[in-house]
Amino acid sequence: MTTIQRVIKSTIKVDDVESIIEKLTLERDENEIALSNLIDTKVKKPDIPESIFNAKYREYSDRLKVLTAEINKLELEHVKNYDTKKRMDKIGEILGKKNLVIDELDSEILSTFIYKMISVSPNEIVC
Repeated sequence: MTTIQRVIKSTIKVDDVESIIEKLTLERDENEIALSNLIDTKVKKPDIPESIFNAKYREYSDRLKVLTAEINKLELEHVKNYDTKKRMDKIGEILGKKNLVIDELDSEILSTFIYKMISVSPNEIVC
């Protein structure tokens, strides 16, 4: 691995935010299915006591709100942690200290630069 690649990799901090987001999203999806099943059950069997239905409905709804808020918070934090300009400035600073410049760009160096790209909108990409 070249010095440039080591410098680039040292500026990318891999954390487990993505896996946490994935787990929370899975839990949220399962919660949505459970809520949907609860409603379907109530429609098919209207004799279910209202108090039981309301308690379960409130439980699923509240958990859904909590999970959605937590996922949104983590996604915003994750995007901030991968601020491209800040990372590129850091790479430039480290290369500058070592009097290095990028004089050759191959696919491995490019893939190291582009560790993760998130499309925020058609005209905005966050790395």
